Amino acid sequence: MEETSLPVSVIAMHVGLGSAANFRHHFRTSVGLSPTAYRSRFRSADGEQQSRASD
Repeated sequence: MEETSLPVSVIAMHVGLGSAANFRHHFRTSVGLSPTAYRSRFRSADGEQQSRASD
């Protein structure tokens, strides 16, 4: 999720969960966020770290 922009449906197939709905359920149960919210937070944090490094 951190290093790809693949759709959740494709990731679900790659990890053997079959459907995007099943992946979202397991992801939210494990991580506490939806895959979309996780990506948003990760990308926001990554952007902040990159901008700090360039200061």
